[in-house]
Amino acid sequence: MEQKSTTKVPDASLTQKGVVQLTDVVGNSDTLAVTQKLVQEIINSLRENINVKVHNTRKINGKMLTEDIALSAIDIGAKRPGDIYLSAHPASDLAKGEYIADGAVHTIDSTVGRALNNLSDAYKAAWGIKQNGDKINLPNLFADGRGVFMRAGLTPGVIQGDAIRNITGSLGWWNQGLFSHARGAFNGVGNNPPTSIQLKKFDGYSHYSYATFDVSRVVPTANENRPLNVSMIPIIYLGV
Repeated sequence: MEQKSTTKVPDASLTQKGVVQLTDVVGNSDTLAVTQKLVQEIINSLRENINVKVHNTRKINGKMLTEDIALSAIDIGAKRPGDIYLSAHPASDLAKGEYIADGAVHTIDSTVGRALNNLSDAYKAAWGIKQNGDKINLPNLFADGRGVFMRAGLTPGVIQGDAIRNITGSLGWWNQGLFSHARGAFNGVGNNPPTSIQLKKFDGYSHYSYATFDVSRVVPTANENRPLNVSMIPIIYLGV
């Protein structure tokens, strides 16, 4: 009887020919082959992902998205040149583009000078930014050497002079007694006979011989007018 011999075909791999088994799931096998349907599903999925991504020909504030880019506060609209605000950071720790609004002068062709000069004419007029020859100055929020307090107003840059609330007191006399009444900012000083105006002798109505005026008897005082405050640095943002 004639006997038939068969040769087993090996499984295909990266190093040899052979039988390939199909698969319809994504995996990491080196011996399985994906079906046409699975390939099409992968392509469709990639297309959907690409459609929701920002194309690399797009720009953000003129910067191409072909590589990693550094965005400034101006790029994302968080700040604009000329913004003025108070900073809790010391002068040695200011961020790029921040400058102390102390009236410092810069040359007109310097980075800071060009940024200042590019501000609108209305802005420069409001904040006292002036060109003098080849120099231009930052705004100065240290009027008379003192830091000013920021306050809401319809016209920017207007400095309002300091003032205090009205201080009141009263002086008066009873019968013939000189300064027998002293209240508020006035302080009566004990009498010394004779003090009565007409009788020229001490009587029961003459309490004080004269009065002093002392504001500290009514309100807290110092060598300047000021509210309760904490010191911060006035900053102008130029973005350069």
